[in-house]
Amino acid sequence: MTVTETKKGVRTLRIDEHTVHRVDRLETPGNSEGMEQYIISTLKTFELGVELLVDGARASTHAPIPLTLTLVYESGKPVEQVGDIPLLTGTDGRGMLSAGRVGFQLKVTALSSLRQQQRFRIRVAAPDAPDILSVYSEPFRTLSKLFRSPPAPKRDAAAAGLDAAEGQTCMALMALLQADVDAMKGEIATLKSQVAMLAPE
Repeated sequence: MTVTETKKGVRTLRIDEHTVHRVDRLETPGNSEGMEQYIISTLKTFELGVELLVDGARASTHAPIPLTLTLVYESGKPVEQVGDIPLLTGTDGRGMLSAGRVGFQLKVTALSSLRQQQRFRIRVAAPDAPDILSVYSEPFRTLSKLFRSPPAPKRDAAAAGLDAAEGQTCMALMALLQADVDAMKGEIATLKSQVAMLAPE
């Protein structure tokens, strides 16, 4: 009879924190609530936390483990470097895992709009520990601006659907209203001066 022994001391990485700047919902067939899509701004930093698990529980004491961080596409293929600006800032692509956890404050410079609207992941690996498999963040898209202000509404006669004659009439009415407002302001100023004269010294 062969007894299968469960291997102990299995070490794995897990991402326990990954902040994003916006969450969109994409409608998909058969899913009325939609699928969540994470959005990260290239102008803001975000948090990424990585912990070391041993047999499924966070390790508290262990030798420091060097980690590498790489920006990859959703498929796992590394993102190509364009120019001299690093794809990830806030780190030189490396970190040191100790006491079971390490946190990073990162910024992504690659834009999805310049890479066929592809989504990205961050791959975290421990190259000096071959028994520890790499771990990947959730996929996300990047934008430069999270929200764009809508254009100011046009206030000319054409935008309001008025013809030339109606537009001129409206302008004349507005001028009369402005004259009435100016006259009322003058009357209020006169009343204030009269009240001031009647007030006891």
